[in-house]
Amino acid sequence: MPNDDLVKRLEGRLQDDFSRNLLRGAIAALDQENVATRAQHFSVSMRDLSDHMLKQLAPDDDAIKSCSWYEPHPKLEGPTRRQRAYFASRGGLTDQFLKCGLKVDPKEFHTEIGPAFNELNKRTHLKPDTVISDPAELENLANETISALLEIFEVTEDVHREVISRIEGHLYDEAVKAFIDETIDSLDLIAGHYETGGILYDEMRVLSIDGDIIRYEITGSVDVTLHYGSGLDAAMIEENFPFVCTTAATIAEPLQLLSNQTETKVDTSSWHGEPEDDDASCP
Repeated sequence: MPNDDLVKRLEGRLQDDFSRNLLRGAIAALDQENVATRAQHFSVSMRDLSDHMLKQLAPDDDAIKSCSWYEPHPKLEGPTRRQRAYFASRGGLTDQFLKCGLKVDPKEFHTEIGPAFNELNKRTHLKPDTVISDPAELENLANETISALLEIFEVTEDVHREVISRIEGHLYDEAVKAFIDETIDSLDLIAGHYETGGILYDEMRVLSIDGDIIRYEITGSVDVTLHYGSGLDAAMIEENFPFVCTTAATIAEPLQLLSNQTETKVDTSSWHGEPEDDDASCP
């Protein structure tokens, strides 16, 4: 039987009953001592599990095919398992942007993840000289296979986090421009004229990276000067409001935010005051 800790780590990643049944079936196959080909049955089930998990991680075949780095496999229809892992880590971002814009080398990801896929494939083709019956060898096979599958997902997630972190680090200047250029309806409702001042950004995060679009959410607060009246009756009030800005850019220019995809919502509820509690006066 494989290592319990490895099995639990993999179980923690499974999203549906089909995945869990595949894993249970693969492990159960190892206990069938009267079946000479149990190693192959285990490995084929684990390969099917990896296919299913990767399709959950990157399900959109058309989006993957639209990526500049995608190359059709001569013997397969649609994306390979490796290409799904690539897409999950970087979406459609080009090698040029990763290397020059983010200083991330995509070849390093390929180098890290390649052996893990090779390990998954190693025992799935039945041959007379690949039959394993020794319990220690079976246990070793199981541990190596599960470790390889975990490695694929952990490396994919690590690269994805690194790509996102570096993109978010480049967003500040573009975010300031996007906010200043945006007409903010919620401020129009409380003042005939206003000016935005200092902008404090709490978080700039990537919502998604697809084959052609990358989407962002930016949160923070903005100093606002509200103007009322005119002449001797003119009044000016300084306020600070939190905001959420959603925006997007093309994969070709990931840091050039699209004005037609940018929407900023400023929370002015504090200006109107908290609603009274109708039950406050009840005995």
